[in-house]
Order: sequence, then structure tokens, then C-alpha cells
Amino acid sequence: MIPDALGPGDAIGPDENGAEPTHRCRSGRRIDPVLRSMPIHEWPTPDRQAWERAVLAGVTLLDASGPAAAWRRRTQHNRTHAYGRFLTFLARYGQLDPQSAPHERPTPERIGVWVTELNRTQRASSVARMLLELSFALGAMAPDRDWRWIARHPACPSRAAQRDSRRAIIPVDVPDLLVRIGQAHAALEAETPRTKLTARRARDLTILVLLAYTGLRTSELVALRLGETLVEVGDAFRIEISPAEHKTKAGLQTILAAEPSRWLRRYLGVWRPILIGTRIDPGAVWVNTDATPVSANTVHPIVRNRSAMLLGRPIYPHLFRHSLATGLLTHDPFAVRIASAALGHRSTQCVDRTYDRAGTAGVQRVWSNLLRRLRDVS
Repeated sequence: MIPDALGPGDAIGPDENGAEPTHRCRSGRRIDPVLRSMPIHEWPTPDRQAWERAVLAGVTLLDASGPAAAWRRRTQHNRTHAYGRFLTFLARYGQLDPQSAPHERPTPERIGVWVTELNRTQRASSVARMLLELSFALGAMAPDRDWRWIARHPACPSRAAQRDSRRAIIPVDVPDLLVRIGQAHAALEAETPRTKLTARRARDLTILVLLAYTGLRTSELVALRLGETLVEVGDAFRIEISPAEHKTKAGLQTILAAEPSRWLRRYLGVWRPILIGTRIDPGAVWVNTDATPVSANTVHPIVRNRSAMLLGRPIYPHLFRHSLATGLLTHDPFAVRIASAALGHRSTQCVDRTYDRAGTAGVQRVWSNLLRRLRDVS
């Protein structure tokens, strides 16, 4: 039975026989029972069927789709992971009735004890996120009920606790990075002959430049296609990503500033043709040495490895988005709304209104001008 509360010295979740169940990952390493997420194929039949209905997409336009059918694969994974964690918690206390429906499982008492467990192994921000994902999962499986109370549970960490628990993020020194990229690119320009290896390095540097100036998501970066989502307009380039292909379903329309446009034009005119060679052009902006499109999974090692060579420490694509926002806010505290628009966030109506009014073209001008001033100073 689940206790009313857990004290600092209380044991966590032995099974009916008084022993912790043992689970191991593919490598054979033991998984902490508190951290394990029950995979979907182990869920009780009512839960599994409810989830299958939630993600079922309609065959025709007249067919109704499940509430979770339009979620991205990563979003579905995050929410089934949270629900699987909660089911594991119930199973460890012998409270996972195989006949109960999903809406019968969460109670304020159970959530309170579960949060106490989570607080022992995770940051406050992670605990709050877990509760939010659980509420979304239940909202898809039992949409006739309001599950917002889970994320608002009294045991949920306060916003101050969540903020204090987050890891310190060291922003990218973008002006310094751009200087180093320019130096590395100048060395590539001087190399003869120009091989595919040289072109690949130039491609990587151009990707870093575009991320530094725009803060694009990885999914947005690899979605760029010539003449479709990337269109040349005079001396600049316009990025147009439809709502259906955009993470927040808001779409993306922006005109690149002069500097990233110059880099992109050089890549498209000189380096990309070398990468394509005699193969069929796939139409993607970013291509590998065998003319296949660069995938999102490839962008991460590209950014990590090239940044480590240039800065002496690896950085990740998402860090450019963080650096863009903090850079704008550091130099103009009143730019909070513009920074929110730059990141494409839709968390509040205020952000939505600002996004519609300012657009990302205005963000491009502000951020590019700031980078130019910082480079001039340095």
C-alpha cells in the first residue's frame, strides 16, 4: 500500500515480497527502480488501449484522429515516459490494478507520494516537468477530464525552487566564435585543390554561422530546401517553414540579415556543388559528401565537434538559442518580448501578439546589429 507520506528516512517502494524488482538496460547495467519507466508493451491492457486510441490517426479527412495523433514522436515519447514512470511507481507499491482505467489511477494522495520520491532523485525543474507531461498524457487518454490539477499539485516544486535547481548555462561568446569561424574559413579558401573534405568543413562553418545569427532549431535547419523553404530574395534569403512542419505549429517566416546571407550564398555557390559532385541533387540545403541530406542527428556532432575545435569546448545547437535570448536581454532588458518571439515560443498570449507584430525579420535586424557592434568593439 502507498503510504500517506514519505519521511526522509523511509524506504522507497519495495515489492510485495520486500525486495526491489531488478531491471537492466540493454548494456546490462542495473536500472534504479525509482527511475524506470514501464514500456508501453508492459502497460495494463486498459492503459495500452487508451494510448493506442489517443495516437490513432484518421485514415481520411472525415475520420477523427486521437488527441495525441498530431504530436511529434519526441513529444509522444516524453509523455509515455512520464506515464510509464507513474505506472512503475504504482506497480512497486502493488497498486497497479490491471483492470482499472487510466483515469482511475491518479489521486492527489498518490501523486503527492510520487512527487516525494521524485524529489529524492531529480531536480525540482525535472519533477515539475514530469508532472506536466503526465497531465498531458492523461489528457490524451482520458480527454473528458481536466488533468491540470496534477501540475498544480501542492507537492509540486515552487517556481522559485524550479528556477534555483536548473543547471547554470554558459552562453556562447558569439562575437568571438564568429571571428574564429572567419579565420578558419579563410584558411579553407586558401586550400588547393578544393576537395569534398574541404567543402564539408566549409559547410560545418556555415551551419555554425547560421545558428549563431538565427537561433534556428535543429529541425528547422535541416528542413531548409532550395526554392521551397529557403528562397533567394535580392541580396538576402527568406526562410519560410509552414505551420505543419514547425514545432510550435506557428510556422516561420524571416529574412536573413546581410552577413548570414553572404555566408549562405558562398556555401551554395562554391562548396555545396563540390559536395554534390556528379550525384543527383536532393534539394536539401545541407548535404553530406555523398549528396544525401544532413539529418538532425548529424547536426549535433557537427556543431559539437566544430565548436570544440574553435573554442576549446563543445557546444550544442540549442545553446545558440539560449545565447540569442540572453544576449538580447543583457543589452536591452525591454527586449524580453522580442527574445520570446525570436525563439518562437507560444506560451502566453503576449508572446503571440508580439510575434505577430514584430516578426522574426525584426529580430534578425536587432540581433545582427548587436553582433556587429560587439565584433567592432572586440
